[in-house]
Amino acid sequence: MKKILTEWRKYIKEETERKIEGVHPLIDGMHLGNGTSPSAFKRVPAAVEIMKANPEVEEFKLALSIMGDGKPVPYLPFGFEKKLASALASAGADPMDVEEVEDFGSREDDEYSPQGW
Repeated sequence: MKKILTEWRKYIKEETERKIEGVHPLIDGMHLGNGTSPSAFKRVPAAVEIMKANPEVEEFKLALSIMGDGKPVPYLPFGFEKKLASALASAGADPMDVEEVEDFGSREDDEYSPQGW
């Protein structure tokens, strides 16, 4: 039994420390399985419209892909919301929406929880 617990602890530690690599340059090195559910965008519909109107912006393209088909990952990795908020501010989004996007990572109600967590 002790061996099984030790193996589980090792597995959990490895999984929580594993990084996303090679998935997309904007999220390279961010923690795997840790982030914000795309449902958080329901609070900022105007920001979503700006992203749809500017699909050539890489941050917007990635966010729209995550919201649409869950690729390359089914959540917004913690850390990416800052990059996304910065791109939204540059595109002229409402400062309140920019702040809301920046705060995605601090809200537990939209935290993405992978199966088994």
